Amino acid sequence: MKPSLYDFTNVVRILKLRKERHELLHSNKAADINRHHEISKELFKLTGNDIYLRF
Repeated sequence: MKPSLYDFTNVVRILKLRKERHELLHSNKAADINRHHEISKELFKLTGNDIYLRF
């Protein structure tokens, strides 16, 4: 896989989404679970892969 270039605003957005997703990881509330799935979909759109840029 070739590395992609991301502008600073997208990198910050990805990091914030990853942090929020991590905070919701162990919640049992239905709203939190749905938000977790929404964040995963958005991260997939932003990064183009399923590992969400582990940096």
